[in-house]
Amino acid sequence: MKKVCLIISLIGLLSLLITTLSTPPIKINSEAQIAKFPPNQQFVVEGRVIKETQTKYNKILQLNNNFQLSCPLDCPPLLNKNISAIAESEFYNDKYSLKILKLSYKK
Repeated sequence: MKKVCLIISLIGLLSLLITTLSTPPIKINSEAQIAKFPPNQQFVVEGRVIKETQTKYNKILQLNNNFQLSCPLDCPPLLNKNISAIAESEFYNDKYSLKILKLSYKK
């Protein structure tokens, strides 16, 4: 009986994992759309970088459409470049932020 329960649990977890990984990111155009979705949702964000600031642990990219994206410090200089990013939403201190998972831009 314990083996059957274990197998059913593993099949359920596997199906949940497959469902989670196979959902495509949602394309958004404004920051207000982020609040409609739960945290840890993936989004596609596009725009031109108008400001780049560096903090202790990451870079903050301000886009022309008022999105703020955070990327690791090893992120290349992107000022005045058009970018497309897959980002994950995070919610803390009553604010949403977008963390870049995958970044593409034209050199």
